[in-house]
Amino acid sequence: MKSESADQKLLASLIKSFVTPAPDKQVFMIEDKSGGQEIGICGLFEIDTMTKVALVKFLPIRQKLGMGDHYVDAMSTISAHAFGTLGLERLFINVPADNLFITSVLIRCGAQKIEPEYTFKAQDSGPFDSYVVRKVDWESNGH
Repeated sequence: MKSESADQKLLASLIKSFVTPAPDKQVFMIEDKSGGQEIGICGLFEIDTMTKVALVKFLPIRQKLGMGDHYVDAMSTISAHAFGTLGLERLFINVPADNLFITSVLIRCGAQKIEPEYTFKAQDSGPFDSYVVRKVDWESNGH
């Protein structure tokens, strides 16, 4: 029997801490297209079908030059799923203010920065920036 590599153990630990089973969550793995290696996790949290909103979270496992495209693809896929399959109308994303990697991904995806008090759940620690992706904007950009 093979023993787990350090990367596999780290990934398992991150997934366990990031994901707890709940009906208001859907979590997806982000893989590097060229090598199939896991590079992050993204998910929809606090899915509210009454108000048609959800919170998007990203957990980058690996960040290096060129991987931003994978995260843009992940954000596009999760947005299409949320707006199409789930019928949501808005996605909120809270990002640590110093996380320029995810911030640049969100801007590339057309997310708009908003005031933090308008999000429905604040981060527990540190300053953060909040973004929103609206279905109407998403569809008008040809998605």
